[in-house]
Amino acid sequence: MPLPTLLAPLLSKGLDVIAGAVAVKGKKAVENLIGMPIPDNPSDEQATELRIRMMEHEEKLIELAQQEKKMDLEEMKMVFDDKDSARERESQIATSEKAPYLNKIITPVLAIGSLLFAFLLVGVMVMLEVDDSSKDILVYALGFASSAATQVLSYYFGASDGNKPKFGGKP
Repeated sequence: MPLPTLLAPLLSKGLDVIAGAVAVKGKKAVENLIGMPIPDNPSDEQATELRIRMMEHEEKLIELAQQEKKMDLEEMKMVFDDKDSARERESQIATSEKAPYLNKIITPVLAIGSLLFAFLLVGVMVMLEVDDSSKDILVYALGFASSAATQVLSYYFGASDGNKPKFGGKP
């Protein structure tokens, strides 16, 4: 059964803690925790029994629902740390007297090239008449180029330093 179809009846019966845990851990895990099956569309009597079980196991159910938020934060921290380490490496290369000139300019040149390629493809799509056989390939290339451009902009203008206080770093 699709998740929204399962969650809607639970939420409408005031079983939001159970619904949150089901969304994160799945129906079977929550059923094992509360010790009873969760019907797809609980009757009033079943909802009352689920409410009782929800109160008995509320702390554990909330903990299950919060696990996803913790994982999201950890994933975000890894992304920010990755960008920060790349920027740190880039800074070390750019300021090193021993690094060859090519190593110092390669990242900015590739970044500018990626941005120009993305804008060029947008211009081609807007300004030129493209036949149907080439349009699909061009749209695919545009998706790739716009994704690369987004990553370039995120790398150069992202807020890695601004997010450090959230993860215990210095602002």
